[in-house]
Amino acid sequence: VLFRSKSLVYYFARTEEERNEYRTLLKPLAKKYKEYLSFVTVDAVEYGHMIPALGLQAGSSPVLAVFNPMYGQAFPYDQGRNITPEAVESFVLDIVQGKVQPHGSVGAGPHSEL
Repeated sequence: VLFRSKSLVYYFARTEEERNEYRTLLKPLAKKYKEYLSFVTVDAVEYGHMIPALGLQAGSSPVLAVFNPMYGQAFPYDQGRNITPEAVESFVLDIVQGKVQPHGSVGAGPHSEL
């Protein structure tokens, strides 16, 4: 098993329209990884204070990050890249393979769990 506990894929957007569009686009991916990931949409206006804690630039939207509650690790998605189902899946798999270091990680080795 690659994952020991469900990680959260946070998507922050300012409008309900953006959040609904994301839900529609990512629904197949969410179903594919439902055993391992919970996809969550968050109002970036109301909960924007969470964004910097996940390693993302404050005031940005839409943004995405993966949070592993078991290890308290946040993996911010590159804010310069488009958020597409293919890119999100690739990002998640890169995390699992240890190709992405958690936010604030210094000298940490590769991580096999998400």
